[in-house]
Amino acid sequence: MTLSIYMMMLQEIKPKTILEFGTYDGGSALWMEDILNSLSFECQIYTFDINEDKVKLPQESKIKFHKLDNHKINEFIELNKKLFDDLESPILVIEDSHENACGIIKAIDPFLVSGDYLIIEDTLDQKKYQDTIISSNGIDKGKYLVDTHFCDLWGINNSWNINSIFRKT
Repeated sequence: MTLSIYMMMLQEIKPKTILEFGTYDGGSALWMEDILNSLSFECQIYTFDINEDKVKLPQESKIKFHKLDNHKINEFIELNKKLFDDLESPILVIEDSHENACGIIKAIDPFLVSGDYLIIEDTLDQKKYQDTIISSNGIDKGKYLVDTHFCDLWGINNSWNINSIFRKT
């Protein structure tokens, strides 16, 4: 169900930029690249992970991998300011690293504009994610709305992303 939701999101949002935090071996980023290529959409995919030895992106892929310790996200952004200043909207941010998610979201927020999307993966524990990541981290809940169209596509919260597909207002 999650893959079909992502496929619909890619078709409807037509992102120009995807930021994926939590590359692991690169399968999700490669899948998105394939889908976007099949739709003839131009999109730059950036993926971030601390374990670069696990990442298996083919050389012909246009995905840009960056080694990142999520606890040093602010320093990373400062060192790569041009990358973040030049991000093209619509932007789709996927937090799937499960490490310093609050810090990642807070650091990326200033680069997102109305209509950009933020997905927090694997939010079966709703309280853990919504209460700690959105409200108590200083991110104004009014800046992000749950996109119920995608969250509830297969029934109310019938995916791994329970109330955690957000659209910036």
